[in-house]
Amino acid sequence: MNPPEGYVPAGWSTHSNEHTQGESMNLSSYEMLRTHQFYLIWMTFIFSALSGLMVIYCIRLFGTDALAYHNVNNPGLVAGTAMAWYAIFNGLGRIVWGVVSDKIGRRITIIILTAIQGIIMFMVYHVFIVYASEFGFIISASIIGFNFGGNFALFPAITADYFGNKNVGTNYGWVFSAYGIAGIVGPYLAGYFKDSAQSTTDPSVWMVPFIIAGVSCIMGSIIMVKCKPIVLKNKIKNIKNNPVFSSTN
Repeated sequence: MNPPEGYVPAGWSTHSNEHTQGESMNLSSYEMLRTHQFYLIWMTFIFSALSGLMVIYCIRLFGTDALAYHNVNNPGLVAGTAMAWYAIFNGLGRIVWGVVSDKIGRRITIIILTAIQGIIMFMVYHVFIVYASEFGFIISASIIGFNFGGNFALFPAITADYFGNKNVGTNYGWVFSAYGIAGIVGPYLAGYFKDSAQSTTDPSVWMVPFIIAGVSCIMGSIIMVKCKPIVLKNKIKNIKNNPVFSSTN
């Protein structure tokens, strides 16, 4: 059973301007698609999810190639362990990043998450290849999974914050289409470079997709810096007929 419209728990207070903006508007999908904020959030979701989905696809292949290249024993076992920890931290990240965003705001949290993810995507190739650390590989995979899991807490929440709670189900469906695009591009990106190298086990073939994924995450972080909450120039009652939006300064 849904609570009555406008209900808030006793003692509830908002932590940022983002929350009050969306709650006062409740935009339809049509209205949301007419805002530039939607497209900034949508692109950021693509860039952020791309890296996580690419790693899901290639972590075992990449780990096995890199460890075997450095003559580490049981490279397949180590890569499988990294996959398991990736999954564990993926679930944990959904909780932790959600809690963090409640404290400091969704936009700032997404900026931090994507920046960290971009840095770790650069490091997971370069640092891991240089030192061939089994432990470092598992830690890197865990951090990537942790950040990737945060997407599933933050993007539904920022959709509600920016465009309202009333239509968040349908609105987030549009935002979530970014995940589908990332799900195609990410694995294809890794597979293309691996296939083009044919049967080689030289881990250097993975460098380009990891760099592309890292750059994408940094781009997502920069985009979210520009994605300010919506402010109405006209009265809310006129939004259906003539919505006019701008960003906060």
